[in-house]
Amino acid sequence: MARLSADDRRALVERNLNYAYKLAAKFFNRGVEDEDLRQVAAVAMAECARDLPVGFPVEKFASFCHVHIIGRLKRAVAREARRRAFEAAIDADEYPAEPAWRDEAADELDELVRAAVDLLPTLQRRIIRARFGLDGKGGCNVFEAARRARTSPATVVRATAAAMKMIRWALESEGWKSEQVLRLGPDLYIKVS
Repeated sequence: MARLSADDRRALVERNLNYAYKLAAKFFNRGVEDEDLRQVAAVAMAECARDLPVGFPVEKFASFCHVHIIGRLKRAVAREARRRAFEAAIDADEYPAEPAWRDEAADELDELVRAAVDLLPTLQRRIIRARFGLDGKGGCNVFEAARRARTSPATVVRATAAAMKMIRWALESEGWKSEQVLRLGPDLYIKVS
């Protein structure tokens, strides 16, 4: 027994398209346009028609497609949710706004931190500026810092640890103890008494 021809597959999908649309309707109002969900279901059904095993009874085609269509619809909804969460994270401020009670000690500490960063070796300086938003582009994760500094994530982790030791040493040499410094943002510190 041979596989179905393209015309037979098309006719099979058209006969069962309402079933795909009913499955898509279960996912309406979840952040994805209704028409997009219908298209996802129709494409999933067409993929099932293409992959239909030889000799499979066509009367059970809708049952054969059910799991595949539901999986595709779930992925479409999840992908849209991730996209929206990512956009919301980009739009939202990652760090709190500068508090009104920021004092002169915090300004002094910022100057000390920036001076200590300027004294770091070139690679460490680039990485620290990228990681903590001192380069004006906002803070980022290890992977983004590696991309910006054109190095590996492992190098970023090692360089960050070494640079933080040097910065801590520079601050302590100026009379700041590690437990006195509270980081509130990419370049926002306050002195805790």
